[in-house]
Amino acid sequence: MESRAVYNSLWRGNYSQVTVRCEVEEVTQHDDRYEAVVVCTGFNNVRPPENSTATPGPHYDYFTQAFRYYVTDEMTRKTFLGER
Repeated sequence: MESRAVYNSLWRGNYSQVTVRCEVEEVTQHDDRYEAVVVCTGFNNVRPPENSTATPGPHYDYFTQAFRYYVTDEMTRKTFLGER
């Protein structure tokens, strides 16, 4: 779920070369829910093919960020924990 959100935030068109890395840092179980901390980072280099008339675009960074997910049978909620 989080890797898709990071990927979408970095996508800049047909020549996007997006790299995303997300890791589950910890998972804890409580009586009625789970809590998971997910950390993601990524970048995008806009690189058209060599035979294209398009020019290479800028480099985009998605700085390392952490989120906490609260998961129950009825819902999933995400909170931002901050940049790392």
